[in-house]
Amino acid sequence: MLVLLLPLEGLLLYRLWRCLLPGRDWRESILAVYVTMGVLITISNEILGAFHALTGVAIRSFWLLILVITFLMIFRYRTKITPRPFSLKIGGRFEWVVFFAICVYFLITLIIALLAPPNTNDSLQYHMSRVMHWIVNRSVEFYATPIDRQLWMPPFTEYSILHLFLLAGNDRFVNLVQWFSMAGSAVAVTLIAGQIGVKARGQWFAALFTVTLPMGILQSTSTQTDYVAGFWCLCVLYFVLSECRKYILGRNAGISLNFVLLGFSLSLGVLTKGTVYAFVFPILLYYLIVLIRNHLLKAIPGMILIGGVCLFILNTPAWLRNYSFYGSILGPGVGTLGSSTYDPRLVLSTALKNATTQLALPVGPGNKAMYVILTKIHETLGIDINDPRTSMDAYRIRFSYHEDFAGNPGHFLFWVLSTVFISIFFVIKLLYPHLRTGSKLRQVIENYPLPINRAFSYNLILIAGYFLFALLFKWQIYNSRLLLPWFIAIGPLAGWVSEAIRPRIVPVILITLFAIGSLHYLLANPSRPLISVGENESILLASRTEVQFYNSPEIRDGYISIVAAAKNYDCGSIGLELDSSTPEYLIWYILAANHQTIYHVENISSTPETSHLIDAAFRPCVVICNTCSLTKENGYQQVYNRGSLQLYVNPHRQ
Repeated sequence: MLVLLLPLEGLLLYRLWRCLLPGRDWRESILAVYVTMGVLITISNEILGAFHALTGVAIRSFWLLILVITFLMIFRYRTKITPRPFSLKIGGRFEWVVFFAICVYFLITLIIALLAPPNTNDSLQYHMSRVMHWIVNRSVEFYATPIDRQLWMPPFTEYSILHLFLLAGNDRFVNLVQWFSMAGSAVAVTLIAGQIGVKARGQWFAALFTVTLPMGILQSTSTQTDYVAGFWCLCVLYFVLSECRKYILGRNAGISLNFVLLGFSLSLGVLTKGTVYAFVFPILLYYLIVLIRNHLLKAIPGMILIGGVCLFILNTPAWLRNYSFYGSILGPGVGTLGSSTYDPRLVLSTALKNATTQLALPVGPGNKAMYVILTKIHETLGIDINDPRTSMDAYRIRFSYHEDFAGNPGHFLFWVLSTVFISIFFVIKLLYPHLRTGSKLRQVIENYPLPINRAFSYNLILIAGYFLFALLFKWQIYNSRLLLPWFIAIGPLAGWVSEAIRPRIVPVILITLFAIGSLHYLLANPSRPLISVGENESILLASRTEVQFYNSPEIRDGYISIVAAAKNYDCGSIGLELDSSTPEYLIWYILAANHQTIYHVENISSTPETSHLIDAAFRPCVVICNTCSLTKENGYQQVYNRGSLQLYVNPHRQ
């Protein structure tokens, strides 16, 4: 299968980076492979798309060429550098148990990702739909559409999906973009944990903490974008901490290969999701502080230049498209999703609402108590709990197993307790020289196994990211999903705490709670259940078409019958006139069922910004619509009506 070109190239790139990074940890080479693949995917899409040559043949040829070039580079370096062998260190029963649990989660999510079609609401409305339009248009340029999120939203995840779709000829492998992001994140958190002084045992715990995040489990088998964004944030975090550690130890402060990887990681993160800005800003600020404290001001201009070049190389095409249509490089979503006030009380309001969303319980009384407490806090502060400047939706606390709303209660509570633990110990350590203490306290502080200052500094980055997210983005019912990158970054801190706490039985209890407590999310995701949930049959038993409609079963018969009727006309061109909330990809999916050739499909309606892109000469023989005014004006006649969709036919083609 041609889709195997991607993992094959990944393996060759890993070998090449092991040569380019001699004596370095093999996990760093894995991150470098991800960054390289991301850069190649982005550049190939933009270049081929500029010539309207973004086709399956072109993508296959591109990856074959890259394979040959990579192989020749490895051959070139084969005698000069001998890389260190791959080594996966697992010592002791604890680490083997954790390793086994991680493998179980990886394997089951991989099975789900391969068996289930993309069926998340956002995927159906714009993630997958924009990919299908790109395929038909042979370009990633803007096109006429009433669903403007298909245009202005950062496109990197869909760029990757596009390659998998074109190589495979179908959507069988598209969920793997998020799954590989989860796998890469598990590697990245162990590296970051090492940077804050965590040994192997704690690094394994960090990986388990990350892999068992409920929202992460649910998203790892979908075509959403938050895990991809989270992975790039981790890459930025690791390369920053790695460089800072080097400066603190007094080593060379010049531009290193790590810094180039940092620049491209940041660029890919920005190209993936707007929430990345909130999470990476504290990281970059920490980097700046370290440079200043170590008297490395002369290095800052060069680093800004290199980072800026990396950022603009990958993001400029998307930014220019957004600016030319919406007058902003970030698109129109800033005004809708972004907070419009910096009132500290309202920032605290959003932060508290995000926290209660995470702590939602499956029983009503606990949620009601949290709601009442938070309402009283808002009354005391003199602010509206649903202030429109910082709220998109009416505030409520909702426990859910669904991938759009699920919280991470155990993991969030663990972070809160860890923050208290680290803060208290850090304060004690600062005050210790000025206090007369007993021998027991002196012994505890002097013999403490881990560097408190690194963990404390790292947690300050997390706290800053959490509140910056609350400052920049309004509260909405989907915020738990948007916070996934932040939760992934807690993993290294969790590893630090697991090594610091005593007695040793506590980490064992924690891994048991995390591994078992997340099983429901692993096995019974209502969108893609491995075991039957309610009326949704297991993906092992149901057809892909059935699973495709699990989030909206009420529209299944209507969509299938309407699209089947459209296909009966066998004319090759289909028009769409849809509203902005239509799960458009369902139409594409049925049109291309059984590996059929993708039809020529275009929108005949759009938002005002893209109305000039409508092809006035496009006269499809049939139109599928749910807002059919333009179709009627053009003289089309209704031949079928089912559910929310209607089918109109060109009278000259009947």
